[in-house]
Amino acid sequence: MASNDEPSFAQLVMRAVAKQKVDPSFVATAAASIRKLGFKKKVLTVHAIGGQPHVEGNDDLWILLADALKVQTLDVLVVGPDVRDRPARAYRGRVRVTHDAGAYDVDNRRVWRAAPDVVIAFHPGFWGYDSWRPTLMGLLRTSIPIIVTSYTMEEARLDVRALGAATLEAGADDDAADAAAATLDFLWGPEENERAGARRVVASAPPGHDYRENNVSFAVRGRPDPRRSG
Repeated sequence: MASNDEPSFAQLVMRAVAKQKVDPSFVATAAASIRKLGFKKKVLTVHAIGGQPHVEGNDDLWILLADALKVQTLDVLVVGPDVRDRPARAYRGRVRVTHDAGAYDVDNRRVWRAAPDVVIAFHPGFWGYDSWRPTLMGLLRTSIPIIVTSYTMEEARLDVRALGAATLEAGADDDAADAAAATLDFLWGPEENERAGARRVVASAPPGHDYRENNVSFAVRGRPDPRRSG
């Protein structure tokens, strides 16, 4: 039971709802996607890669996600070059969130409490940055499901191409990357997300292109390398 000066988890949820300024599609999309994967676990570990301080770095969102999923414990690791290292913060034993600055490396487990049940990458822009390649190469050698969102269907297809390219030698052309992507284990392919959020005004967007938060989602997992251990 919470002490008089320590809020209960229900109170933390109410405070999180009251304070929210981030597009609500993040929690709605994450919850629906994790349910779609069929998890029945009461203790869930999520790694969020490419995290942004104002989104994935906002602990209130993870409190709301734990409440939406009705899990007993949600353990979150937020990783990205734009976040700052921060030791774990715990909320009433229900949510624990750690921040780790830098690129995500599936082999670097110094800040892990447990292996992730799922990795989420919301608007990562895999296709736009070569720096994603080592991260993707590592993840695709595991069976960890990766949930990805994009602003548009075209960006989602480019992210899929980047995933395919990560399974090939560096410098592979687009046709080879597309062919490699077609062999990946998609839990669901790029599809419009009915929980998409607000429109974004993007000055460089081609006419008629509708940019929305978490507009398109897909989920993929790699195939474990038998030479890897752990």
